[in-house]
Amino acid sequence: MKNIWNSAPALFYGILFLLGTAFALAFHFAYFIPLALCLYDYRQKLLSGILICLAGYAWAHYSYSFPALKEELSGKGIFAVESVSYSQSPFAKSVHFKGVLKEFSSSTISVKNVPCRIYFRDNKPRPLGSSDLQVTGRLISKGRPHYALKIESWEPLKKTRLAEWRFGLKNKLRSHLSQHFTNSKTKAFLLSMLTGDIDDRLLALEFNRLGILHLLGISGFQFALLAFLLGSLFRLILSPHAATILLMICLTSYAFVLGDSPPIERAWLGLMLYLTALLCGYRISALNALGVALFVQLVKDPLLIFHLGFQFSFLCTAAILVIYPLFRAGLTRFFPLRLFQEVIRMPLLDQHGHLLSFFCRESLALNGAIHLATLPLILYHFHKFPVLSLLYNLFLPALVSIVYLFLLAGVALDCVGLGAWLHAMNKGLTDFILKVATHPPALYDFQWRMDLSMMAAIAAITLIFGIERFHRLIKNSWR
Repeated sequence: MKNIWNSAPALFYGILFLLGTAFALAFHFAYFIPLALCLYDYRQKLLSGILICLAGYAWAHYSYSFPALKEELSGKGIFAVESVSYSQSPFAKSVHFKGVLKEFSSSTISVKNVPCRIYFRDNKPRPLGSSDLQVTGRLISKGRPHYALKIESWEPLKKTRLAEWRFGLKNKLRSHLSQHFTNSKTKAFLLSMLTGDIDDRLLALEFNRLGILHLLGISGFQFALLAFLLGSLFRLILSPHAATILLMICLTSYAFVLGDSPPIERAWLGLMLYLTALLCGYRISALNALGVALFVQLVKDPLLIFHLGFQFSFLCTAAILVIYPLFRAGLTRFFPLRLFQEVIRMPLLDQHGHLLSFFCRESLALNGAIHLATLPLILYHFHKFPVLSLLYNLFLPALVSIVYLFLLAGVALDCVGLGAWLHAMNKGLTDFILKVATHPPALYDFQWRMDLSMMAAIAAITLIFGIERFHRLIKNSWR
Protein backbone atom coordinates (compact mmCIF):
# COMPACT_ATOMS: atom_id res chain seq x y z
CA MET A 1 0.00 0.00 0.00
CA LYS A 2 3.00 2.27 0.30
CA ASN A 3 2.99 2.90 -3.45
CA ILE A 4 -0.70 3.84 -3.22
CA TRP A 5 -0.03 6.47 -0.53
CA ASN A 6 2.79 8.00 -2.58
CA SER A 7 0.47 8.51 -5.55
CA ALA A 8 -2.67 9.29 -3.53
CA PRO A 9 -1.83 11.23 -0.34
CA ALA A 10 -5.38 12.67 -0.27
CA LEU A 11 -6.75 9.16 0.24
CA PHE A 12 -4.28 8.62 3.10
CA TYR A 13 -5.46 11.78 4.87
CA GLY A 14 -9.11 11.05 4.08
CA ILE A 15 -8.90 7.62 5.71
CA LEU A 16 -7.20 9.06 8.80
CA PHE A 17 -9.87 11.76 9.08
CA LEU A 18 -12.47 8.98 8.81
CA LEU A 19 -10.80 7.03 11.61
CA GLY A 20 -10.64 10.13 13.81
CA THR A 21 -14.36 10.68 13.22
CA ALA A 22 -15.09 7.05 14.09
CA PHE A 23 -13.07 7.28 17.31
CA ALA A 24 -15.14 10.32 18.36
CA LEU A 25 -18.62 9.05 17.48
CA ALA A 26 -18.37 5.27 17.97
CA PHE A 27 -15.12 4.33 19.69
CA HIS A 28 -13.88 0.78 19.13
CA PHE A 29 -10.41 -0.74 19.54
CA ALA A 30 -10.76 -2.27 16.06
CA TYR A 31 -10.06 1.14 14.51
CA PHE A 32 -6.45 0.93 15.69
CA ILE A 33 -5.80 -1.84 13.11
CA PRO A 34 -6.17 0.30 9.94
CA LEU A 35 -4.74 3.31 11.80
CA ALA A 36 -1.53 1.47 12.68
CA LEU A 37 -1.17 0.03 9.16
CA CYS A 38 -1.70 3.41 7.47
CA LEU A 39 0.76 5.24 9.72
CA TYR A 40 3.35 2.46 9.45
CA ASP A 41 3.08 2.27 5.67
CA TYR A 42 3.47 6.03 5.20
CA ARG A 43 5.91 6.82 7.99
CA GLN A 44 7.15 9.95 6.19
CA LYS A 45 3.79 11.58 6.99
CA LEU A 46 3.46 10.21 10.53
CA LEU A 47 3.06 13.58 12.28
CA SER A 48 0.69 15.11 9.73
CA GLY A 49 -1.31 11.87 9.67
CA ILE A 50 -1.77 11.91 13.45
CA LEU A 51 -2.78 15.58 13.31
CA ILE A 52 -5.41 14.87 10.63
CA CYS A 53 -6.77 11.98 12.70
CA LEU A 54 -7.01 14.26 15.76
CA ALA A 55 -8.70 16.93 13.62
CA GLY A 56 -11.33 14.39 12.56
CA TYR A 57 -11.88 13.46 16.21
CA ALA A 58 -12.21 17.09 17.31
CA TRP A 59 -14.55 18.07 14.46
CA ALA A 60 -16.90 15.13 15.00
CA HIS A 61 -16.91 15.65 18.77
CA TYR A 62 -17.77 19.33 18.32
CA SER A 63 -20.41 18.79 15.61
CA TYR A 64 -22.89 16.57 17.47
CA SER A 65 -23.94 15.52 20.94
CA PHE A 66 -25.63 12.27 21.94
CA PRO A 67 -27.50 12.72 25.22
CA ALA A 68 -27.89 9.53 27.25
CA LEU A 69 -31.66 9.38 27.69
CA LYS A 70 -33.11 6.71 29.96
CA GLU A 71 -36.61 8.03 29.33
CA GLU A 72 -38.40 10.58 27.16
CA LEU A 73 -37.15 14.14 27.57
CA SER A 74 -39.79 16.88 27.27
CA GLY A 75 -38.68 20.33 26.21
CA LYS A 76 -38.41 23.03 23.55
CA GLY A 77 -35.87 23.59 20.83
CA ILE A 78 -35.00 24.59 17.26
CA PHE A 79 -35.13 21.92 14.55
CA ALA A 80 -33.19 22.45 11.29
CA VAL A 81 -34.85 20.53 8.44
CA GLU A 82 -32.43 18.73 6.11
CA SER A 83 -34.74 16.51 4.05
CA VAL A 84 -38.40 15.56 3.66
CA SER A 85 -39.53 12.18 2.35
CA TYR A 86 -42.24 9.57 2.67
CA SER A 87 -41.84 6.76 5.21
CA GLN A 88 -43.92 3.63 4.63
CA SER A 89 -44.72 1.20 7.44
CA PRO A 90 -47.03 -1.84 7.39
CA PHE A 91 -49.68 0.24 9.15
CA ALA A 92 -49.46 3.81 7.88
CA LYS A 93 -47.76 6.22 5.51
CA SER A 94 -45.91 9.11 7.13
CA VAL A 95 -44.00 12.19 6.07
CA HIS A 96 -40.50 11.97 7.48
CA PHE A 97 -38.50 15.07 8.46
CA LYS A 98 -34.78 14.44 8.93
CA GLY A 99 -32.60 17.10 10.50
CA VAL A 100 -30.74 18.36 13.56
CA LEU A 101 -32.00 19.77 16.85
CA LYS A 102 -29.73 22.81 16.98
CA GLU A 103 -30.72 23.27 20.61
CA PHE A 104 -33.15 21.54 22.95
CA SER A 105 -33.84 22.47 26.57
CA SER A 106 -35.84 20.82 29.31
CA SER A 107 -36.26 21.60 32.99
CA THR A 108 -33.20 19.45 33.80
CA ILE A 109 -30.70 19.58 30.91
CA SER A 110 -29.90 21.45 27.71
CA VAL A 111 -28.37 19.79 24.63
CA LYS A 112 -27.36 20.95 21.15
CA ASN A 113 -26.70 19.50 17.70
CA VAL A 114 -28.69 16.30 18.21
CA PRO A 115 -29.43 14.33 14.99
CA CYS A 116 -33.16 13.80 14.98
CA ARG A 117 -36.19 12.64 12.98
CA ILE A 118 -39.81 13.78 13.16
CA TYR A 119 -42.74 11.83 11.69
CA PHE A 120 -46.11 13.27 10.64
CA ARG A 121 -49.09 11.19 9.50
CA ASP A 122 -49.61 11.72 5.78
CA ASN A 123 -53.25 12.80 6.21
CA LYS A 124 -52.60 15.07 9.21
CA PRO A 125 -51.54 18.75 9.29
CA ARG A 126 -47.80 19.26 9.18
CA PRO A 127 -45.37 22.17 8.79
CA LEU A 128 -43.59 22.86 5.52
CA GLY A 129 -39.97 21.80 5.24
CA SER A 130 -39.05 25.20 3.81
CA SER A 131 -37.94 26.71 7.14
CA ASP A 132 -36.48 25.78 10.50
CA LEU A 133 -38.99 25.01 13.24
CA GLN A 134 -39.41 26.14 16.82
CA VAL A 135 -40.64 22.86 18.33
CA THR A 136 -42.09 21.55 21.56
CA GLY A 137 -42.13 17.82 22.17
CA ARG A 138 -40.55 14.72 23.67
CA LEU A 139 -37.08 13.58 22.63
CA ILE A 140 -36.66 9.79 22.49
CA SER A 141 -33.46 7.80 22.04
CA LYS A 142 -33.65 5.06 19.41
CA GLY A 143 -30.10 3.90 20.03
CA ARG A 144 -27.04 6.04 19.39
CA PRO A 145 -26.94 8.04 17.12
CA HIS A 146 -30.67 7.85 16.33
CA TYR A 147 -33.19 10.11 18.07
CA ALA A 148 -36.84 10.86 17.34
CA LEU A 149 -38.95 13.80 18.46
CA LYS A 150 -42.62 13.27 19.24
CA ILE A 151 -43.77 16.73 18.33
CA GLU A 152 -46.58 18.50 20.19
CA SER A 153 -46.44 21.94 18.58
CA TRP A 154 -44.34 23.85 16.10
CA GLU A 155 -43.78 27.34 14.76
CA PRO A 156 -41.87 28.09 11.54
CA LEU A 157 -38.85 30.37 11.73
CA LYS A 158 -37.56 32.71 9.04
CA LYS A 159 -34.53 30.73 7.89
CA THR A 160 -35.21 29.25 4.43
CA ARG A 161 -34.67 25.57 3.66
CA LEU A 162 -34.97 23.74 0.32
CA ALA A 163 -36.20 20.40 1.70
CA GLU A 164 -39.87 21.17 0.95
CA TRP A 165 -39.03 22.29 -2.59
CA ARG A 166 -37.23 19.01 -3.27
CA PHE A 167 -40.11 17.07 -1.72
CA GLY A 168 -42.63 18.85 -3.96
CA LEU A 169 -40.53 18.23 -7.07
CA LYS A 170 -40.27 14.53 -6.27
CA ASN A 171 -44.04 14.38 -5.81
CA LYS A 172 -44.49 15.92 -9.26
CA LEU A 173 -42.24 13.22 -10.73
CA ARG A 174 -44.26 10.62 -8.83
CA SER A 175 -47.48 11.92 -10.40
CA HIS A 176 -45.89 12.12 -13.84
CA LEU A 177 -44.76 8.48 -13.76
CA SER A 178 -48.26 7.41 -12.73
CA GLN A 179 -49.46 8.52 -16.16
CA HIS A 180 -47.20 6.00 -17.92
CA PHE A 181 -46.86 3.12 -15.44
CA THR A 182 -49.88 1.70 -13.63
CA ASN A 183 -48.19 -1.21 -11.84
CA SER A 184 -47.25 -0.07 -8.34
CA LYS A 185 -43.98 -2.08 -8.22
CA THR A 186 -42.86 -0.81 -11.61
CA LYS A 187 -43.65 2.76 -10.62
CA ALA A 188 -41.86 2.44 -7.27
CA PHE A 189 -38.79 0.89 -8.92
CA LEU A 190 -38.50 3.62 -11.56
CA LEU A 191 -39.24 6.39 -9.09
CA SER A 192 -36.43 5.19 -6.84
CA MET A 193 -34.01 5.70 -9.74
CA LEU A 194 -35.23 9.25 -10.34
CA THR A 195 -35.53 10.50 -6.77
CA GLY A 196 -33.65 8.02 -4.58
CA ASP A 197 -36.81 7.47 -2.48
CA ILE A 198 -38.10 3.90 -2.06
CA ASP A 199 -41.89 3.95 -1.69
CA ASP A 200 -42.55 0.20 -1.77
CA ARG A 201 -41.35 -1.41 1.47
CA LEU A 202 -42.03 -4.94 0.20
CA LEU A 203 -40.00 -4.33 -2.96
CA ALA A 204 -37.07 -3.15 -0.83
CA LEU A 205 -37.29 -6.32 1.29
CA GLU A 206 -37.34 -8.54 -1.82
CA PHE A 207 -34.28 -6.84 -3.29
CA ASN A 208 -32.48 -6.88 0.05
CA ARG A 209 -33.09 -10.62 0.42
CA LEU A 210 -31.04 -11.23 -2.74
CA GLY A 211 -28.33 -8.70 -1.94
CA ILE A 212 -29.32 -6.31 -4.73
CA LEU A 213 -30.87 -3.50 -2.69
CA HIS A 214 -28.27 -1.15 -4.17
CA LEU A 215 -30.16 -1.37 -7.46
CA LEU A 216 -33.00 0.60 -5.88
CA GLY A 217 -32.11 4.26 -5.88
CA ILE A 218 -29.48 6.22 -7.76
CA SER A 219 -25.97 4.83 -7.62
CA GLY A 220 -22.72 6.65 -8.18
CA PHE A 221 -22.17 4.47 -11.27
CA GLN A 222 -25.43 5.68 -12.84
CA PHE A 223 -24.48 9.28 -12.06
CA ALA A 224 -21.09 8.77 -13.70
CA LEU A 225 -22.73 7.06 -16.70
CA LEU A 226 -25.05 10.03 -17.12
CA ALA A 227 -22.04 12.35 -16.96
CA PHE A 228 -20.27 10.37 -19.69
CA LEU A 229 -23.26 10.43 -22.04
CA LEU A 230 -24.02 14.11 -21.47
CA GLY A 231 -20.36 14.98 -21.90
CA SER A 232 -20.20 13.06 -25.19
CA LEU A 233 -23.35 14.83 -26.41
CA PHE A 234 -22.15 18.30 -25.43
CA ARG A 235 -18.80 17.79 -27.16
CA LEU A 236 -20.60 17.10 -30.43
CA ILE A 237 -22.15 20.57 -30.47
CA LEU A 238 -19.80 22.71 -28.35
CA SER A 239 -16.11 23.34 -27.90
CA PRO A 240 -14.41 21.11 -25.30
CA HIS A 241 -14.11 24.01 -22.84
CA ALA A 242 -17.76 25.07 -23.15
CA ALA A 243 -18.94 21.45 -23.08
CA THR A 244 -17.08 20.82 -19.81
CA ILE A 245 -18.54 23.92 -18.16
CA LEU A 246 -22.08 23.04 -19.30
CA LEU A 247 -21.61 19.48 -18.04
CA MET A 248 -20.52 20.76 -14.62
CA ILE A 249 -23.61 22.99 -14.44
CA CYS A 250 -25.97 20.15 -15.42
CA LEU A 251 -24.46 17.63 -12.98
CA THR A 252 -24.45 20.16 -10.14
CA SER A 253 -28.11 21.00 -10.80
CA TYR A 254 -29.06 17.31 -10.88
CA ALA A 255 -27.17 16.53 -7.66
CA PHE A 256 -28.75 19.58 -6.01
CA VAL A 257 -32.25 18.38 -6.90
CA LEU A 258 -31.54 14.87 -5.58
CA GLY A 259 -30.43 16.23 -2.22
CA ASP A 260 -28.35 14.44 0.40
CA SER A 261 -27.33 11.01 -0.89
CA PRO A 262 -23.82 9.80 0.04
CA PRO A 263 -23.19 7.85 -3.23
CA ILE A 264 -24.37 10.79 -5.34
CA GLU A 265 -22.33 13.30 -3.34
CA ARG A 266 -19.25 11.10 -3.73
CA ALA A 267 -19.76 10.73 -7.48
CA TRP A 268 -20.48 14.46 -7.90
CA LEU A 269 -17.38 15.50 -5.94
CA GLY A 270 -15.19 13.10 -7.89
CA LEU A 271 -16.53 14.32 -11.24
CA MET A 272 -16.20 17.99 -10.26
CA LEU A 273 -12.57 17.43 -9.28
CA TYR A 274 -11.88 15.61 -12.55
CA LEU A 275 -13.62 18.24 -14.71
CA THR A 276 -11.97 21.14 -12.85
CA ALA A 277 -8.55 19.54 -13.36
CA LEU A 278 -9.45 19.03 -17.04
CA LEU A 279 -10.30 22.72 -17.44
CA CYS A 280 -7.00 23.71 -15.82
CA GLY A 281 -4.97 21.29 -17.90
CA TYR A 282 -4.10 18.94 -15.03
CA ARG A 283 -4.78 15.30 -14.24
CA ILE A 284 -6.09 13.94 -10.96
CA SER A 285 -5.87 10.33 -9.88
CA ALA A 286 -9.10 8.54 -9.04
CA LEU A 287 -7.73 7.55 -5.61
CA ASN A 288 -6.91 11.17 -4.77
CA ALA A 289 -10.40 12.22 -5.87
CA LEU A 290 -11.86 9.51 -3.64
CA GLY A 291 -9.81 10.79 -0.70
CA VAL A 292 -10.91 14.39 -1.21
CA ALA A 293 -14.57 13.30 -1.50
CA LEU A 294 -14.22 11.28 1.70
CA PHE A 295 -12.75 14.25 3.56
CA VAL A 296 -15.32 16.78 2.27
CA GLN A 297 -18.33 14.57 3.03
CA LEU A 298 -17.17 13.89 6.59
CA VAL A 299 -16.54 17.58 7.23
CA LYS A 300 -20.05 18.31 5.96
CA ASP A 301 -21.66 15.55 8.04
CA PRO A 302 -19.59 13.31 10.36
CA LEU A 303 -22.68 11.17 11.03
CA LEU A 304 -22.28 9.68 7.56
CA ILE A 305 -20.02 7.04 9.11
CA PHE A 306 -23.24 5.36 10.33
CA HIS A 307 -24.91 5.52 6.89
CA LEU A 308 -24.83 2.16 5.08
CA GLY A 309 -24.93 3.88 1.69
CA PHE A 310 -21.80 5.85 2.61
CA GLN A 311 -19.97 2.77 3.90
CA PHE A 312 -20.74 0.56 0.91
CA SER A 313 -20.28 3.34 -1.65
CA PHE A 314 -16.73 4.19 -0.59
CA LEU A 315 -15.80 0.57 0.00
CA CYS A 316 -17.03 -0.49 -3.45
CA THR A 317 -15.26 2.41 -5.15
CA ALA A 318 -12.02 1.62 -3.34
CA ALA A 319 -12.38 -2.04 -4.35
CA ILE A 320 -12.78 -1.05 -8.01
CA LEU A 321 -9.68 1.15 -7.88
CA VAL A 322 -7.41 -1.12 -5.80
CA ILE A 323 -8.57 -4.75 -6.00
CA TYR A 324 -10.25 -4.92 -9.41
CA PRO A 325 -6.93 -4.53 -11.34
CA LEU A 326 -5.52 -7.54 -9.45
CA PHE A 327 -8.57 -9.68 -10.30
CA ARG A 328 -8.45 -8.50 -13.90
CA ALA A 329 -4.76 -9.35 -14.23
CA GLY A 330 -5.39 -12.83 -12.83
CA LEU A 331 -8.30 -13.49 -15.20
CA THR A 332 -6.24 -12.59 -18.28
CA ARG A 333 -4.76 -16.10 -18.03
CA PHE A 334 -8.19 -17.48 -18.92
CA PHE A 335 -9.57 -14.55 -20.95
CA PRO A 336 -6.50 -13.02 -22.66
CA LEU A 337 -6.25 -9.37 -23.64
CA ARG A 338 -5.94 -8.59 -27.35
CA LEU A 339 -5.12 -5.40 -29.21
CA PHE A 340 -7.79 -3.82 -31.36
CA GLN A 341 -5.69 -4.46 -34.49
CA GLU A 342 -5.65 -8.18 -33.66
CA VAL A 343 -9.40 -8.29 -33.10
CA ILE A 344 -10.36 -6.69 -36.43
CA ARG A 345 -8.22 -9.26 -38.27
CA MET A 346 -10.13 -12.14 -36.66
CA PRO A 347 -12.97 -13.99 -38.40
CA LEU A 348 -16.44 -12.69 -37.50
CA LEU A 349 -17.23 -15.64 -35.22
CA ASP A 350 -13.96 -15.18 -33.33
CA GLN A 351 -14.72 -11.48 -32.88
CA HIS A 352 -18.00 -12.39 -31.19
CA GLY A 353 -16.06 -14.84 -29.03
CA HIS A 354 -13.65 -12.07 -28.07
CA LEU A 355 -16.54 -9.82 -27.03
CA LEU A 356 -17.94 -12.62 -24.86
CA SER A 357 -14.48 -13.20 -23.38
CA PHE A 358 -14.14 -9.46 -22.67
CA PHE A 359 -17.53 -9.35 -20.92
CA CYS A 360 -16.70 -12.43 -18.81
CA ARG A 361 -13.31 -11.09 -17.76
CA GLU A 362 -14.54 -7.61 -16.84
CA SER A 363 -17.76 -8.67 -15.10
CA LEU A 364 -16.09 -11.47 -13.13
CA ALA A 365 -13.21 -9.22 -12.07
CA LEU A 366 -15.53 -6.39 -11.05
CA ASN A 367 -17.98 -8.66 -9.27
CA GLY A 368 -15.20 -10.55 -7.50
CA ALA A 369 -13.42 -7.41 -6.31
CA ILE A 370 -16.58 -5.78 -4.95
CA HIS A 371 -17.89 -8.92 -3.24
CA LEU A 372 -14.51 -9.68 -1.68
CA ALA A 373 -14.22 -6.16 -0.24
CA THR A 374 -17.81 -5.88 0.98
CA LEU A 375 -18.31 -9.42 2.31
CA PRO A 376 -16.98 -8.61 5.84
CA LEU A 377 -19.22 -5.53 6.01
CA ILE A 378 -22.26 -7.50 4.79
CA LEU A 379 -21.72 -10.22 7.39
CA TYR A 380 -21.19 -7.64 10.14
CA HIS A 381 -24.38 -5.71 9.39
CA PHE A 382 -26.73 -8.44 8.15
CA HIS A 383 -25.13 -11.67 9.47
CA LYS A 384 -25.93 -13.43 6.18
CA PHE A 385 -24.85 -13.44 2.55
CA PRO A 386 -27.28 -14.34 -0.27
CA VAL A 387 -25.35 -16.64 -2.60
CA LEU A 388 -27.57 -15.75 -5.57
CA SER A 389 -26.25 -12.18 -5.42
CA LEU A 390 -23.02 -13.49 -6.98
CA LEU A 391 -25.01 -14.38 -10.10
CA TYR A 392 -27.52 -11.54 -10.11
CA ASN A 393 -24.86 -8.84 -9.76
CA LEU A 394 -23.17 -10.09 -12.93
CA PHE A 395 -25.93 -8.86 -15.23
CA LEU A 396 -28.68 -6.97 -13.36
CA PRO A 397 -26.67 -3.75 -12.76
CA ALA A 398 -26.08 -3.41 -16.51
CA LEU A 399 -29.79 -3.91 -17.25
CA VAL A 400 -30.79 -1.43 -14.54
CA SER A 401 -28.41 1.15 -16.02
CA ILE A 402 -30.13 0.75 -19.40
CA VAL A 403 -33.52 1.23 -17.72
CA TYR A 404 -32.17 4.35 -15.99
CA LEU A 405 -30.98 5.90 -19.26
CA PHE A 406 -34.26 5.06 -21.04
CA LEU A 407 -36.16 6.58 -18.13
CA LEU A 408 -34.21 9.85 -18.21
CA ALA A 409 -34.56 10.06 -21.99
CA GLY A 410 -38.29 9.31 -21.78
CA VAL A 411 -38.89 11.99 -19.13
CA ALA A 412 -36.90 14.50 -21.20
CA LEU A 413 -38.85 13.64 -24.38
CA ASP A 414 -42.13 14.00 -22.48
CA CYS A 415 -41.50 17.75 -22.64
CA VAL A 416 -42.21 17.58 -26.40
CA GLY A 417 -44.76 14.77 -26.19
CA LEU A 418 -42.47 12.04 -27.60
CA GLY A 419 -41.64 10.01 -24.50
CA ALA A 420 -44.56 7.54 -24.53
CA TRP A 421 -42.94 5.04 -26.92
CA LEU A 422 -39.71 5.04 -24.90
CA HIS A 423 -41.65 4.45 -21.66
CA ALA A 424 -43.44 1.53 -23.34
CA MET A 425 -40.08 -0.05 -24.27
CA ASN A 426 -38.77 0.59 -20.78
CA LYS A 427 -41.79 -1.05 -19.20
CA GLY A 428 -40.99 -4.42 -20.80
CA LEU A 429 -37.38 -4.39 -19.61
CA THR A 430 -38.40 -3.18 -16.14
CA ASP A 431 -41.01 -5.94 -15.82
CA PHE A 432 -38.35 -8.52 -16.75
CA ILE A 433 -35.92 -7.17 -14.13
CA LEU A 434 -38.59 -7.17 -11.43
CA LYS A 435 -39.70 -10.70 -12.31
CA VAL A 436 -36.13 -12.00 -12.10
CA ALA A 437 -35.39 -10.08 -8.89
CA THR A 438 -38.60 -10.91 -7.02
CA HIS A 439 -39.02 -14.56 -8.12
CA PRO A 440 -35.63 -16.24 -7.61
CA PRO A 441 -35.28 -19.99 -8.20
CA ALA A 442 -36.20 -21.61 -4.88
CA LEU A 443 -33.60 -24.37 -5.30
CA TYR A 444 -30.70 -21.88 -5.14
CA ASP A 445 -32.26 -19.23 -2.91
CA PHE A 446 -30.29 -19.78 0.27
CA GLN A 447 -28.21 -17.64 2.61
CA TRP A 448 -24.74 -18.17 4.02
CA ARG A 449 -25.18 -17.15 7.67
CA MET A 450 -22.33 -15.97 9.87
CA ASP A 451 -22.03 -13.51 12.76
CA LEU A 452 -18.97 -11.31 12.33
CA SER A 453 -17.77 -8.95 15.05
CA MET A 454 -16.61 -5.43 14.26
CA MET A 455 -13.04 -6.39 15.17
CA ALA A 456 -13.09 -9.30 12.70
CA ALA A 457 -14.79 -7.25 9.97
CA ILE A 458 -12.32 -4.35 10.14
CA ALA A 459 -9.35 -6.72 10.35
CA ALA A 460 -10.63 -8.59 7.28
CA ILE A 461 -11.19 -5.40 5.27
CA THR A 462 -7.72 -4.12 6.23
CA LEU A 463 -6.17 -7.43 5.18
CA ILE A 464 -8.07 -7.46 1.87
CA PHE A 465 -6.95 -3.96 0.91
CA GLY A 466 -3.42 -4.73 2.03
CA ILE A 467 -3.29 -7.81 -0.17
CA GLU A 468 -1.09 -6.11 -2.78
CA ARG A 469 1.45 -5.15 -0.13
CA PHE A 470 1.48 -8.64 1.42
CA HIS A 471 1.79 -10.20 -2.04
CA ARG A 472 4.82 -8.02 -2.75
CA LEU A 473 6.42 -8.92 0.61
CA ILE A 474 5.94 -12.65 -0.02
CA LYS A 475 7.48 -12.39 -3.50
CA ASN A 476 10.49 -10.48 -2.15
CA SER A 477 11.01 -12.99 0.67
CA TRP A 478 11.34 -15.86 -1.84
CA ARG A 479 13.92 -14.12 -3.98
